[in-house]
Amino acid sequence: MKIKRNKKGRGVYATKRYLPGDLIEVCPIILIPEKQVKKGDLICEYIFAWEKFYAFAFGYGSLYNHSYEPNAVYSRRKIKHEIVYKAHKKIQPNDEITVNYSGTVNGNKKMRFKIVD
Repeated sequence: MKIKRNKKGRGVYATKRYLPGDLIEVCPIILIPEKQVKKGDLICEYIFAWEKFYAFAFGYGSLYNHSYEPNAVYSRRKIKHEIVYKAHKKIQPNDEITVNYSGTVNGNKKMRFKIVD
């Protein structure tokens, strides 16, 4: 995978082909207490809600961009403190890898930021 700048800011792009169900990445996380995160902080653009905490994913985990039609999905391994990314659709080299920030592949929850396609 590689990072490229795009109209969304930056994105994660595939360097190989992935088929639906293929493992893309397992990312360890670090938990951040809610009280240590202030609304508007830059870190808010890179963290996940995680029960009474926020989670920052290492690797490329906190850099995947949002799409309502994602080509990847993520799941949480709460006990292991990991986020797992898998292909939802076929992904070709140079395709941006995207996930739905709603938490489900078909989620349509309104995002707190402007959606750029």
